[in-house]
Amino acid sequence: MLERLTYFLDDNNISYYIIAGTLLGAVRHKGFIPWDDDIDIAIKRDDYDRFLKIFKNNDLFFLQNWRNDEHYGLPFSKLRLNDSIYQEYSSQKMNIHHGIYIDIFPLDEVSDNRIIYFMQKHLSSILQKIIAVKSKFTYDEPFIKKLGRSFLFYSSIFITKKFAINFFEFINKKLSKYNVSDLLLCTGGSYGFDKELVLKKWFASYKILSFENLEVKAPYLYREYLTNLYDEYELLPPVEKRIGRHDVLIKKVTIKQYKYLNKNY
Repeated sequence: MLERLTYFLDDNNISYYIIAGTLLGAVRHKGFIPWDDDIDIAIKRDDYDRFLKIFKNNDLFFLQNWRNDEHYGLPFSKLRLNDSIYQEYSSQKMNIHHGIYIDIFPLDEVSDNRIIYFMQKHLSSILQKIIAVKSKFTYDEPFIKKLGRSFLFYSSIFITKKFAINFFEFINKKLSKYNVSDLLLCTGGSYGFDKELVLKKWFASYKILSFENLEVKAPYLYREYLTNLYDEYELLPPVEKRIGRHDVLIKKVTIKQYKYLNKNY
């Protein structure tokens, strides 16, 4: 999947970067982290939006986002493999495409304006939680947090999911471009707002790294990025923490799709 995606991006002059666990895996393991099995890439917003416009869904792939899959509830896209299943605990109640996927995150501008920055950090987070509960996300969390999500759901009963999405995008796609800073935000990243802030100079260009049998693009200053996200990233975690971050219920791919995916193109 990654090979076909990067081929499409390169062929259409769309810059991308492997990030998060995928980048960590490339640097530390030359491929997948042994206890992890997903792929994360990031694309700067203008190129990201162009990618969404020009990519055409086909027999092999479905490019999923909250504009073309009404029950989906995340502010980034997933490239899904058709005729496959990768159903996670968090999305088990959602009527969406559940295929094996690659996460594709937009890198948005971050404003130096204090009010807009506050909106990006705090209001966007609230809107994202509202969108998630309205999309029927399932969380394995303590009772008090579940109570908080229930309160959020009922207190936002007059806010439609469409309104929340439009407001979220207005903040992060439009307002964020006012009085821009030297930062970018990996919108929707799972490490929290502060950790997902990156310096533009880290992504000013790219370096080629090996990932399994592929050569892929990483942020130019990828070591600074990894240190910001993981601190001592070259050290292996304790054995008891070597577990995947995704609680996967079902994994399945048809033989037909497996053969199709591995054909030369």
